[in-house]
Amino acid sequence: MTPKISVFIATSLDGYIARPDGAHPVKARLGHMLFLVVALVLIERAAIKLIANWRAKRWLLRAMVMAACLLLAGTPAHADRPWRGVVTYTVDGDTLWVRPASGGKPRKIRLDGVDAPEICQRGGAASREALKQRLLGQTVTVSIRRYDDYGRALARIDLRGQDVGGQMVASGHAWSYRFRRNPGPYAAQQAKAQAARRGLFAHGGAENPRAFRKRHGSCHA
Repeated sequence: MTPKISVFIATSLDGYIARPDGAHPVKARLGHMLFLVVALVLIERAAIKLIANWRAKRWLLRAMVMAACLLLAGTPAHADRPWRGVVTYTVDGDTLWVRPASGGKPRKIRLDGVDAPEICQRGGAASREALKQRLLGQTVTVSIRRYDDYGRALARIDLRGQDVGGQMVASGHAWSYRFRRNPGPYAAQQAKAQAARRGLFAHGGAENPRAFRKRHGSCHA
């Protein structure tokens, strides 16, 4: 197997192996990962024997391995069941630490679909305080939906059956996370908060966190 293909497989598997109980993701599913990699190697070797006389074998092999990797990469990172835990710390208005009820160290979670102001941005402290008052010490349900490019878990957080991300946007303490032309999952809540001048929108001139980061960078940089 070529080095490029091996790296691609490892990268694809990185987001696939995650566990909600606080255990280290690689250690938690190391055996499963090794099984998948070995299986791909065996498939490639078998294919080499079957098509040894075919001039286009290299391209076919690459296509087979790439297809397998894409299949693995397409497996949702939130395949595990939702889990419960206690909120131990709030970093800002959309990021918090949750200690799994099953044990283990607290895990850093970011609210999916929500973009709160940077902590050094106007309204950032108020946004963090709103999330803190709502969640600190509370038992919540974490439903991991995916992982971002930095390996951070993006999840829906529910408190007594209520979507915390939606509540933060509806109260005017965060924006619905936009991506290109997609206004995000909480666009309706944001529009109502802006019309009612709640929270961040009380005095006008509130700057979207993405625009703020483009001009100043992240507060945590």
